[in-house]
Amino acid sequence: MSSKIERQKLLLVEGRDEINFFSAFLNAEKIDDIQIIESKGKDQFPTELELILNDPEFQKVISMGIVRDADESQQAAVESISYYLRKNSLPVPQGHNSFKSDGKMNVGIFIAPGFTDKGMLESLILEALGDHPVKVASKRYIDDLRAVLAPLNQDCPYVFPNNIHKAYMYAFLAGMEKFIPSAGMAALKGYFDLTSPVFNDVRVFLKSL
Repeated sequence: MSSKIERQKLLLVEGRDEINFFSAFLNAEKIDDIQIIESKGKDQFPTELELILNDPEFQKVISMGIVRDADESQQAAVESISYYLRKNSLPVPQGHNSFKSDGKMNVGIFIAPGFTDKGMLESLILEALGDHPVKVASKRYIDDLRAVLAPLNQDCPYVFPNNIHKAYMYAFLAGMEKFIPSAGMAALKGYFDLTSPVFNDVRVFLKSL
C-alpha cells in the first residue's frame, strides 16, 4: 500500500487511471471525505487489502468502497472480491452496487461499468458521451478495423485489439483537439460531463460510503 490512511472513508480502485477519474468525480460532486487508494489490480488486490487492514490507522476507518472492472463477468468480479472480504472477516455485500455493514464497518462493491455484465470504467465513460461526434466517428474507425484485421481477416498478419473498451476510448481521445493519453487524465482535464445521469449509480454509491 502506497498511501497512508488519513480518512475514515476509503475507496479502493484498480490503478492510477481510476484514481484520476474518481478524484475528478469526487471533486465535481464536492465530496471531500473519501480517500482513494490504489489496490493495484485484481491480481494484487489480496495483498493490498491485507496491507490496508494491517495498517494501524485502519482502526479509524468506518466505510470502505471497492471498485473493479467487470472485464468478462460482473458476477465473477463480485465473487472474487467477496471471497477476500469473507477471508478477512469483513462484511460482504449482496453484489454489485450494494453495501453491507456489521455495525462497525460499512463495505460496498461497485463493478464498472455497472449497466452491463462485461466491460470496464472506460465503457461507462463512453456511455456517458452519448452521441458525441468524436465518439461516433472514432467508434466507426475501430469497427471498420475489425473487418480488415485478424482474426476476421485470416490473411492479415495484424490482429484486432484484444481490449475493445480501451480501443474505443483511445480512439476517442485521439480524435479530440488535444490528445490526453488516458481516461483518468482526460476526466481531470474536463473532457467528460461528470454530471451526466449515466453516472447516477456511481454518484449514489460514493454518497453511500
